[in-house]
Amino acid sequence: MEELNLRLLLRPLLKWWWLIAACTLLAGVSSGLYTLRQPRTYLSRTTIMVGSSLLEPNPNSNDLYLAGQLASAYADIVQRSTVRDATQAALGLGWLPYYTARLVPNTQLIELSVVDTDPVRAQAVAAELVNQLLQIGPGMQEGSEYQAFIADQLDQMEKGITETTAEIERVKTELTGMFSARQIQDARSQITALEAKLATLQANFANLLANSRQGAINTIHVLEPANLPTTPMSRGLKTNVAVAAALGFALAAAAAYTMYYLDNTLQNEDDIQDHLALPALGLVPKNHAAEGRAGLEGDDERAALNDAFSALRLNIQAALGGDVPKTLLVGSPAVGDGKSSVAANLALAFVEAGYRALLVDADLRRPSLHRQFNLPNQRGLTTLLLGEEHNLELLIQQPAQQRLSLLTSGPLPPNPTRLLSRKELRGVLAEMAQKFDIVLLDTPPLTATVDASILATHVEAMLLVVAAGRTQRTPTQRVVKSLRHLQVNLLGVVLNAVPVSQTVYHAGYGYAVPRAADAEGTRRGALQIQANGQAGAHTLPALQEGIKPASNPLYQALRKR
Repeated sequence: MEELNLRLLLRPLLKWWWLIAACTLLAGVSSGLYTLRQPRTYLSRTTIMVGSSLLEPNPNSNDLYLAGQLASAYADIVQRSTVRDATQAALGLGWLPYYTARLVPNTQLIELSVVDTDPVRAQAVAAELVNQLLQIGPGMQEGSEYQAFIADQLDQMEKGITETTAEIERVKTELTGMFSARQIQDARSQITALEAKLATLQANFANLLANSRQGAINTIHVLEPANLPTTPMSRGLKTNVAVAAALGFALAAAAAYTMYYLDNTLQNEDDIQDHLALPALGLVPKNHAAEGRAGLEGDDERAALNDAFSALRLNIQAALGGDVPKTLLVGSPAVGDGKSSVAANLALAFVEAGYRALLVDADLRRPSLHRQFNLPNQRGLTTLLLGEEHNLELLIQQPAQQRLSLLTSGPLPPNPTRLLSRKELRGVLAEMAQKFDIVLLDTPPLTATVDASILATHVEAMLLVVAAGRTQRTPTQRVVKSLRHLQVNLLGVVLNAVPVSQTVYHAGYGYAVPRAADAEGTRRGALQIQANGQAGAHTLPALQEGIKPASNPLYQALRKR
């Protein structure tokens, strides 16, 4: 079951492999050529840091979080039109090359990358983008005198803190050598005063430092200036080709599955086995010569068709353990599947094998065998069923230059279903089976009427004819289900109008063609049998004289039996 499911899954890919291969190759080659035609590009990169928390020995978590939020904002600002227009105007460019601003995750770092075909221009744009950000930041808006004043105040406060700390340590050292209570009290009072002074200095220093660029969080520092690239970036040829080929394969595979599942017809032997659970007993090649197309022609075509029906006859006998069915019904799901042509040529195949075969046109609605064999149809099967004639031999006709016996349909009754439901049918079929080795019945399509289903319950075996690429799968499945419900002995399926490339008869078929002199005589005696409903609009000739599938092992085995 798993193997069957896998085969069904892969079938669209195997059926349309040429389309998938062509699309994959075309996508890959096109991508490669497009990539090679693109100009070489260069990458200039610069890194900036928001705030100075990373420079502090003990950074505050709140400061780090705030710096990260500010970095995210700056990364967004640098890609907006204000910064782009200012950079473009500063450099005198009519356009800017492609660039990105990437915030390094979980940090306050921004990485600016500029890609351009000119390495110098790429470096200039990267540097100017950073310059525009620096001008937006608050640090650039403060005067240099103000910053110098703050720096001087910080230096003085830092000096005062150092001196006060040293003074406190000196007094504490002197305190250890004091013995007078007054001296000890004065020293402790002095230490308290000095510690208060130190606390004030430290608080003032921290406040002033927060207002300076050195300690401010909302400042921008350039960690890595824009570099001048010397080597071009990789074109990514292999990656582009691989991605394009993969996309081409995926799209082609999707198209193959779409076409496969939208196609509801039976195409080949695998479809027969998988969807109908029946063996394909025969493949009848399409007659391309009759359609005016290239293919098998002349003697080769007749030889291929002869081999196809000889193989079909052998497969029927093999399915019955080597025996020949006394009564064999040839039916099809719909009009135009070619069942009448298959029935006629199969009957001729049994005649050529030495069997007494009777071909009966049991299609009482649209009979066709009398026209194909150019015979009258004034009397036939309906004459027997209505009791107007009881002598079967008087109703059987012999086509010209053929050893085949044919019983036409006779006059069409007003209600064929009622006529076929009469008990006389069983007796008529029994009489035919007694006088002939095999009786083949051509019937109406199974989906059109119940006539074929009624006949199927009175015969020993049945063949189902479907036209490759024409017969719908779903109606055929319903037909097979109905026949199994009626317990009909359905031997298998004949796939008609198969393209020559899908048959085994297109290779090495020339061995069966007679010599020129013999072939001419054979052609004069060959009967052209037009397919019922013109399945594939092709004509199937009857079997030629003297052509035997002696090389077929199954044929030799049956001959020994």
